[in-house]
Amino acid sequence: MITIKKEDFFNSQNTLLSASAADYERAQFYIETAESFANTTYKTFFILDYYKKNFLYVANNPLFLCGYSREEVKGMGFDFFLQCTPKAEHTMLLEINEVAFEMFFKMGGDEARTCVVSYDYHLVHGSRRVLVSQQMTPLAFNQSGQLWLGLCVISLSHNKEPGNLVLKSDRRALIYDFGRHLWNLLTPVQLGADEKNVIQLAAKGYTIEQIAEQMCKAVDTVKQCRRRLFAKLGVDNIAEAVVFAINNKLL
Repeated sequence: MITIKKEDFFNSQNTLLSASAADYERAQFYIETAESFANTTYKTFFILDYYKKNFLYVANNPLFLCGYSREEVKGMGFDFFLQCTPKAEHTMLLEINEVAFEMFFKMGGDEARTCVVSYDYHLVHGSRRVLVSQQMTPLAFNQSGQLWLGLCVISLSHNKEPGNLVLKSDRRALIYDFGRHLWNLLTPVQLGADEKNVIQLAAKGYTIEQIAEQMCKAVDTVKQCRRRLFAKLGVDNIAEAVVFAINNKLL
């Protein structure tokens, strides 16, 4: 198996050749904003610096830091992803990095600024492996208009396996086919009012019977609605449906 290094993730598409002192003066605003946001969420997130090739900021939310402190993760930088993911997934992560940046730069301009890339991989902490969803979006560009800072957010995945690379902008949604190494258009998921109600009430911890009572429907009707919902989202249970809906902004 080929050993993949941090440097392999940087190429002509995502290597920034300059960032000025004025750019880094702006960075303090992003750090302070991120610190405030970290107080409101369980999610782990980083600010990625593509000029210095490190982490500008790491949120102090330990759930997905694999036992490391925020200071340790910040010191590790991009090596965190290689040290805390299975080696068997490194080639996949490298392909994701290459094809996502290639599509990002093909978009260009205003569309690229709205781009969100999401994909799944395992984080390893001791003997424990957890499948996470990582979402990345541009945060700041340098004075020449090149991508300088990226926001990376990690949360639980609703999927069963790693991969699942999706790129969305304000104009289109694409899903990557790893077998054929190409992008396909992704049809957005649309939820009906009842389906949204089922997810929202389930997220509050309501049982099937309580959901039926709240919706003024029979229990069997709610069960049928839930089965349709699972089929539509490609999940097996209500917990996965809730995570899917949150990660995809369906509620």
